[in-house]
Amino acid sequence: MTENLSQFFLFGSPIQYSLSPLLHNTGFRYHNLDKKYSLCDTLDIDEVASVLKKPTTAGGSVTIPHKQAVMAHVDFLSEAATSIDAVNTVWKDYEGKIHGDNTDWQAIHYLIKQRLEGRDTSKLVGLVIGAGGTAHAACYSLVQLGASFSIFNRSEERAQKLATKFTGASVCTSLESIPHVDIVIGTVPPAASISLPDHLIKSKPIIVELVYHPRNTALAEQARSNRCPLIEGVEILLEQGLRQFKIFSGGYDAPRKEIVQAFIE
Repeated sequence: MTENLSQFFLFGSPIQYSLSPLLHNTGFRYHNLDKKYSLCDTLDIDEVASVLKKPTTAGGSVTIPHKQAVMAHVDFLSEAATSIDAVNTVWKDYEGKIHGDNTDWQAIHYLIKQRLEGRDTSKLVGLVIGAGGTAHAACYSLVQLGASFSIFNRSEERAQKLATKFTGASVCTSLESIPHVDIVIGTVPPAASISLPDHLIKSKPIIVELVYHPRNTALAEQARSNRCPLIEGVEILLEQGLRQFKIFSGGYDAPRKEIVQAFIE
């Protein structure tokens, strides 16, 4: 990246509660980097493209509803972003070309692997709740873990379309019909208020809740009350953000301790 590229943004809407500016600006200050991370709260993909084209814009994070639409405005896509069909990270190289990658799946994959230590991973069974942009990263993570998995979504047609993109994926129309799961990844908004049937909870699956505001979603509360291993949305945000920071900063490791402290405060 060239020296005049100093502005990073979170592109999406609504994003007023995002912790991403706190994460990245804490890291920039720690390393004394002349960079700033701000919000670009918009539903208009053309506005996102316009901001990206500005000479001072170095890149940014991409969230709902632009993770797929932004791909048309990127010059180079990573293999993972192409497979997932969603981008959450964009940045410019020395020639001003825009690159797109997906660090969501990296964070999900890393945190699930941590929780799987000591478990039999030879025949993992997963469940993805939802079929939106973030669900693509969830599915890709399960593929990389070697799991077979079901997709449950309000729109069966959308779930079917997603399932055709990933090896080992199938569609389920009822959570009651699933006999067993090892990993559950929730990707739907908190208003959906999805929870698992008792027979699935009894086996203590690893539950991943991608929503981080609020923390007390129905799925997260169910995990806590039944003492299931829980990966919270804020953990995903942190891990994917740490990976983004290394790209945005030009190779610096993110100061995890200082960022976590800033989150707590």
